[in-house]
Amino acid sequence: MESEEIDYQCSACGTSIQSDTKICPNCGASLEEAPEEDDFVEVPISSEPSTISTIQSLLQENNIDYSINDNALENVWGPSFTQVPRLLVRRDQADLVNQLLSTLETEDIEILDSEIIDTEYKVGSYFSIANEESGYSIAKILTTDFSGVHISLYSNHYQKRPEKVIPEDLVINSINDITNRPGAFHIPLLYESFEDWEPEFIMNGTVSERELEGYKIWKEEKGGYF
Repeated sequence: MESEEIDYQCSACGTSIQSDTKICPNCGASLEEAPEEDDFVEVPISSEPSTISTIQSLLQENNIDYSINDNALENVWGPSFTQVPRLLVRRDQADLVNQLLSTLETEDIEILDSEIIDTEYKVGSYFSIANEESGYSIAKILTTDFSGVHISLYSNHYQKRPEKVIPEDLVINSINDITNRPGAFHIPLLYESFEDWEPEFIMNGTVSERELEGYKIWKEEKGGYF
């Protein structure tokens, strides 16, 4: 009986192997072709460490090939801005991954809602905050979520902490306006970051749909927090 034809060599150790061999019998190296970069797609996930751990366990249980990229991103607000991590999965497994993540989000929704309800930062309320330099500014709560608070930061500046505010007097100057103190229509902050500004409640208010435009864009783009 003729011996089977030898077609290839292991790229790791050089051992002669047959064309259909998937694992080198000598060194144990995988001989399957690595998927091309185009075979992978990115999926946004939560930046919460506990959630990432749960997602990893879920993917491993379902034999999903994945990697997680958690890069910090700097912009005009400084190096403390954290980009939402991206989950990299094989294109042919993307639909299954999205189904698994959707199930996970549904299971967590009651927990997330309870955290939001318990926050002291009510939607529409105004707070005085301490500036890095001397003085105080005004922030308005646009909305809150499990990770943080979303605010509008007004350009008005006060030498003493204000105890009341007239909403009609508040202005937001462009960040590119070098002649005036800049403000921001939307800033996403982790709760601890906002608390570093020493916020003190002034009064309740309301939030219009127009004021939420920046937040909606942030949400669509799966933005991060400062």
